[in-house]
Amino acid sequence: MVVLKKLFYVLVFSLSALQASTAMAALNVTVDRNPVNIEDTFEITIEATESINGEPELDKLKQNFDILRISQSSSRQISSSGTRYSFKRILTARAKQAGVITIPVLQWSKLTSSPLSLKVLPAGKRSSAVGSDFYVELSSSSDSPYVQGQVIITAKAFSNKQFGNGQFENPTMPEGIVAKRASSEDSIYTANINGTPYLVQERRFILYAERSGRVSIDNILFQGQFPTGRRSFFGNETIAKQARSNSLTLNIKAMPPTAQQPWLPAKQLTLSHYLSDGDFNVGEPITLTLSTIADGLMAEQIPDFDLQLPDNLKAYPDQPELDTNWSNGSVIAKRTDKIALIPTQPGRYEIPSIKLQWWNTQSDKAETAVIEGISFEVTGAAVITAPTSTAPSAESTQAVNDLNHLPSIPTPSNNPLWVYVSIVFASLWLTTLLILLWVIKRAPRKPKKVTEVNANTVTKKQLIKQLQGVQPTVAAEQLINWARSEIDRNINSIGQIMIYADTPLRAALEDLNTQLYRAEQGTWSSKTVIDALQSFELSETKQAEQDNKLSLYPE
Repeated sequence: MVVLKKLFYVLVFSLSALQASTAMAALNVTVDRNPVNIEDTFEITIEATESINGEPELDKLKQNFDILRISQSSSRQISSSGTRYSFKRILTARAKQAGVITIPVLQWSKLTSSPLSLKVLPAGKRSSAVGSDFYVELSSSSDSPYVQGQVIITAKAFSNKQFGNGQFENPTMPEGIVAKRASSEDSIYTANINGTPYLVQERRFILYAERSGRVSIDNILFQGQFPTGRRSFFGNETIAKQARSNSLTLNIKAMPPTAQQPWLPAKQLTLSHYLSDGDFNVGEPITLTLSTIADGLMAEQIPDFDLQLPDNLKAYPDQPELDTNWSNGSVIAKRTDKIALIPTQPGRYEIPSIKLQWWNTQSDKAETAVIEGISFEVTGAAVITAPTSTAPSAESTQAVNDLNHLPSIPTPSNNPLWVYVSIVFASLWLTTLLILLWVIKRAPRKPKKVTEVNANTVTKKQLIKQLQGVQPTVAAEQLINWARSEIDRNINSIGQIMIYADTPLRAALEDLNTQLYRAEQGTWSSKTVIDALQSFELSETKQAEQDNKLSLYPE
């Protein structure tokens, strides 16, 4: 039964995911760099994530950009979650004017993109080496970033002649600076500088400073193979040339005194949530998904959520999913937390609003991302907590007091007449008992009522033996079969067994229930369930409830 329920949940989740992916299918537009110089060429990638025909409409794009070249690629990936398409058009473009220019909404068949802002830097003196045949530049996105804030370091090699096998030397970083490449591939494009065309190879690094203060970054070496203009038996001859860039100095700012922990300097940060669909029942898990997306942070910097849960709602979080990508000239981090919530009582539940304070590096002030309060209804029977003490009830205390106040029975004296009377009454009682036994023995026996036996009936001793070393799904099936034969034949889930369980068994069953609905199965041992079963006995109250319930179904 549990396996069937899990298959049902998987099917519902898959259909929901398919619907969500269909609804979210759109035209994705990205650029390989942002900002760009007006003299530089750059790439605009238009990607469709579903099967599509024809070509994208580019008339609106051509109003602000020259399209120099168009290439294309396509792929199709088939997995358990469905088929993912990728149809790309990669445009080599150059801006017609400086400033903040919007890449407009583009149309490709039935798909539509979102607008994208691109910063285009004006023409001007770019380096003291401009005019040379070959030189290297090093620049940063900010000269005074915040501690633990993102800094993009860009290295560019310029040549007015074609070259090949160009390689940048990895920069040497001072202590307290963490650096990594933004992409595994360098960008190669052309730039028109003062009327001279240049071939440019570009590499970007993401830097995070661990402490404030003045930081110096040494120059970077670039080496490439350049043609000599001579030919040999093996073809055109080349010669290796190298050049070094300028160095950089950064002034890392300390965290502002008005900022709070955790310290999260970012361009943008948003929170969102999703609550699993369907009816919510006592003892059954509800999946709460929390997503944090930040522009300018690594995923590892995003903190855990401090959830304030109401009473009677237990939380079992999965390991968070962390994802950091380079997109449109910046680092985009995403953290996804999935939490299994298990209610133990019916009613309306309210999870208070979730807040995360961060520092906006663009406006230079503190901001707060908020998920408003989450509410939902839960139905079903309450999970009754087993009593933790054996203190006598008020009724039993009163009964004892009543017995203490009963009139006393006089103790018989040593009078021989009392002894003779006692012997006579004892003899009469014994004779009556013997006659009654003889009558019962001679009376015709009624046939015994035949009780239907469940083929899956299993005793607790047999269950404990079967649970040795099994997986969570198998353990759940065996526990349900045992509970249906020993407790209530209407039991169909682990949550229903918890109604009859004592404290140790309930804790073990909660752990098992959590394992059943985790996205990724963790380490689980049946030993906790076995140990709890060893001492478990159905209480008289629960047994009476069971007998009353079964009496409603006479055979």
